[in-house]
Amino acid sequence: MKCEKAVAEYLETDEKYRVPLLVKLHMIFCPKCSDEICKLMAVMDLLENDSLWKTERNITGYVMDRISLQNVYSEKRVSGIKWMVIGAVIVSSILLINFSNSFIWLREQYGSEFAIPLSIVLGLAITAYMMVLTLSNYDYLEKYLHYIYKGKGKF
Repeated sequence: MKCEKAVAEYLETDEKYRVPLLVKLHMIFCPKCSDEICKLMAVMDLLENDSLWKTERNITGYVMDRISLQNVYSEKRVSGIKWMVIGAVIVSSILLINFSNSFIWLREQYGSEFAIPLSIVLGLAITAYMMVLTLSNYDYLEKYLHYIYKGKGKF
């Protein structure tokens, strides 16, 4: 290995402890490179210690603290009236689908076998709606249930 290449590879390593084996061997057998690398290490340590801006190696904690101080995410609440209207639309569509022309045509084409998959899909839709409703308003639901069951030992 040539001296220039050994010094270049040493300078490319981020940590002093992960120097490639060939570079270490070259440093052992070449006093010129060993002296040059020692001088470079001394200069790098001097620059790190005498820097005006001293930072830690890991600044994620500082950055995350700064991010949490900023109100980047503002939570938007959907009013209860909108939730009730959406739920009413879903339930009424489940009830009124039996009277639609397309459902009657599909039932004539496929028989009563079509009603079971349709019922499953509509059941999954109402279940997904109720899950989103419950999870998005969990704070209000918890306060409401605590108010209802307060002192009765059920909550």
